[in-house]
Amino acid sequence: MPKPLPCPFCGKLPKILPTNPEVEGTAWAAVVCVNKRCATYDGHDEGVRVSDGALTCDGRGTDAYKAAAIKRWNNRTM
Repeated sequence: MPKPLPCPFCGKLPKILPTNPEVEGTAWAAVVCVNKRCATYDGHDEGVRVSDGALTCDGRGTDAYKAAAIKRWNNRTM
């Protein structure tokens, strides 16, 4: 699985969700900045979020969804 780049807004490493697929589900994933000092932090529990982009659950499994979310997170233009 690829590694996510740091948050483009604050430079901190993001969190990859779900952290507990057995409880949170296995048909989704997201990369989220959880730095409370990030300019994108929403004041509740997270900042900028990028999902896996899948519109349907196709049974690929958590690792495939996480890889897709990380790929979308890392796709940046300079």
